[in-house]
Amino acid sequence: MNRIFCSTGTFIGRPNGRDYRLIPEYAKRFDVDAFELMLYSDWYGELPTIVDFLKDTGISFPVLHAEKSIGHLITVGEEKTAMENFRANCNAAKKLGSEKMVLHLWNGPTLDENIERNLRAAKEFYRIAAGHGIELTVENVVVKLGSSLAYLTRLYELCPEAHFTFDTKMAAFNAEMDAIYSPEYRWMWDERVISHLHINNYAGGYMNWKSLRTLHIGKGEIDLDTFFGFIKQHYTGTMTLECLVLNQDGTYLFEEMNESIAILRAKTE
Repeated sequence: MNRIFCSTGTFIGRPNGRDYRLIPEYAKRFDVDAFELMLYSDWYGELPTIVDFLKDTGISFPVLHAEKSIGHLITVGEEKTAMENFRANCNAAKKLGSEKMVLHLWNGPTLDENIERNLRAAKEFYRIAAGHGIELTVENVVVKLGSSLAYLTRLYELCPEAHFTFDTKMAAFNAEMDAIYSPEYRWMWDERVISHLHINNYAGGYMNWKSLRTLHIGKGEIDLDTFFGFIKQHYTGTMTLECLVLNQDGTYLFEEMNESIAILRAKTE
């Protein structure tokens, strides 16, 4: 049985001040099994307070999305800070009872400029996460020089304990949606190395940075019907909807998100 989550990052962001206190109010609006908590860099100063607040709400956060600058810090040589921040993320995940963590092992603005440094650091990330009882999953985030799937393959060679999060928008941006069905990458599914999914749509074509937005299931160009048919045969587990809820003008798309949730349930049951 698949478990369907919603990312708090879809409705908590810059337009509403990344106000974590809004999470319990808005969480009631979504027909999901639980939530994936997105951590932000400007939360570090009060992270213990935020975690205590969220724990007291009783909301379930089986997945925590690590703060996104960690991979960038590795790329630019600030490994000590990256590891300190990662430990803070793991502490938060453990206290909230999260089972999994999503990590951008590389991230903007540097992305994959120094990918071997990032891949070498992964062993320590997996060690720290395991020490906190957390299943770490590295996401196939966007690249500008190489192939995200090739990087994940290399990561698995370096870290046989590695698990991945597969994101549909990221794959489409990298022109790798078709590749994920191919025999070359079937091992990721067959060996259950892909252990979490991010579901969203995208319209913009290969590496179109201006169109890198997380659209709702029926709003973009990805053939999600083919993807849902594929995962119905090859995947059972957790999946998080990352479709846009909070607009830049501060309005919300609650109804659209619940429509996407209903479609995802119907297509993957």
